[in-house]
Amino acid sequence: MVISQIISWPKELTEFRLHKSWGTDTSYQLDMPIVQSWLATHKTTLKYIKIEELQFGPPLHRALESPLGLSVAEFTSLEHLHLSRWLWGRQEGLMMAKPLDVSWARAEAELLLLAPKLRVFEWDFTMLGRGGPRVRWTAFGANDEEWLRIFAQVAICQRDRHSLEEIRIQFEPEDMGSGRESEVYPWDRMDRVREEVVQLSGGLVTLTYNKPRYSREEWKEHLEGERKLEMERETQDT
Repeated sequence: MVISQIISWPKELTEFRLHKSWGTDTSYQLDMPIVQSWLATHKTTLKYIKIEELQFGPPLHRALESPLGLSVAEFTSLEHLHLSRWLWGRQEGLMMAKPLDVSWARAEAELLLLAPKLRVFEWDFTMLGRGGPRVRWTAFGANDEEWLRIFAQVAICQRDRHSLEEIRIQFEPEDMGSGRESEVYPWDRMDRVREEVVQLSGGLVTLTYNKPRYSREEWKEHLEGERKLEMERETQDT
């Protein structure tokens, strides 16, 4: 494969970024085990890995350990792992996340934390579409909160196996959504997990995320206005 050959050319590779591209050829499928095999040549030198949403098809390999299909145990120099939330899937044809299977959270956390020098894990909710990057207001839902909570718990309880210092969330929704969407302010979810991380780790591990563009009060006022408009439309239709 041409890509794997190109990656293997450098004597030493310290950073790897896989950005999503758009094309018309869907005959070629790509999944995490394939990407991991590309990087095997540089498993002892890579310090930073960023992988955005993979474009092509469903996973070709279903890892028994995790639906994500990625383990970083062999990357002995890795310090910063930056993964798109959309690697866990999106609802077909929609700009919406596929709900996380939280039953896999502990196993996934253990596989992603096996790199002994890992200091930063970054979870990115930016969705890349043909019109540019965007984030839906409801992308960070109940399952995402629980997955993050379990990941943080594993990270804190197994600090003798890694060097994790920061869990970083990239979450910057463009608008405030509609009245039919979740009534839970996303930053309330993240705040809850952050407080638990502080208490459990004693400050050894931090959870950071983007500041909200809209306050809780502005968001509630917006949703109330959306609901009123919706009720008016339903009344007019009847």
